[in-house]
Amino acid sequence: MLSVIDICNKALSLINISSISDLAEASAQARACSFHYEISRDSLLREHPWGFARTFSTLAQTGSSHPHWDYVYALPPEYLYGINIFPADNNTVPSSGEIFQEDVPEQFLIEAAYRYELANMEGGRVILSNVPNAMMEYIKRITDVTLFDATFVDTLTYKLASDMAMPLTGDSRLSAYYNERFVQALQHAKVLSANESKHAPLPSRRISSFTRARR
Repeated sequence: MLSVIDICNKALSLINISSISDLAEASAQARACSFHYEISRDSLLREHPWGFARTFSTLAQTGSSHPHWDYVYALPPEYLYGINIFPADNNTVPSSGEIFQEDVPEQFLIEAAYRYELANMEGGRVILSNVPNAMMEYIKRITDVTLFDATFVDTLTYKLASDMAMPLTGDSRLSAYYNERFVQALQHAKVLSANESKHAPLPSRRISSFTRARR
């Protein structure tokens, strides 16, 4: 079964550094893996809407108010970045906010109604939106490596190899080489995702992929 150590050792092997058995061991490569792994994983999760990390969550209101938005929601668990926000019952149309609606194209009003922003309020990050009873589709921080798909593992391995090459080998060309491999692998992942997706014209009212899946 795949583990964090397996991924780290795969990256270490690419830059000709001996493997580790534990992130806590007293070696330079273990320290490098321990430092870079979580940062690189989260950074890569934010680069692309990986299918295994796409998550839906009903948002909870914080009880706070904002002068320019109807609702203030708490961030959902392990939030990395948002994809879409929509009413959980899919029967409520949110307001388009402070937009003068005369002679404004309908599609613009639809997009405005489903806007949201992240902000810091009262010491925490929140989601500001005009969508009532909101549900969010978002990328979740995934720590269980057994959920990673093979393309993600390969791409993460190249990123780790690039990040660790300089501190462990001092070879900038090696770091640049694996950064190029990382960019290529990420582009390949995006192409695969595009080929798997079936796109349709945006409806007059936004429908989430969660709702479409239930139909």
